[in-house]
Amino acid sequence: MFYHFTRDYRVIEKVGLVQACINFQVFAFYCLALATALSISELRRRRVQSRTGFIKGHLVPTAGVIFFYALLDVFGSTQGNYPLTEHFRYLGHLFGLKL
Repeated sequence: MFYHFTRDYRVIEKVGLVQACINFQVFAFYCLALATALSISELRRRRVQSRTGFIKGHLVPTAGVIFFYALLDVFGSTQGNYPLTEHFRYLGHLFGLKL
């Protein structure tokens, strides 16, 4: 997150540090959620079963990771065009929720 924030130092010069931090809140949430998910994934101990088949042992976990990343990518913007609440509203609309 720090790299992406400091990479856009011209934006920080243009709008100021406080406004740049406000504009960066969506990507900060993205980084926090991704880091949390990766940490949980690393800390979680999976039971290794010799009878686990390809679908349950490999395909389902891979599909879960892909699905999680696809949902999380809703927050993957560093542009700061929309506030964090709008990204949550969009995520809700993907599942038919009217927020």
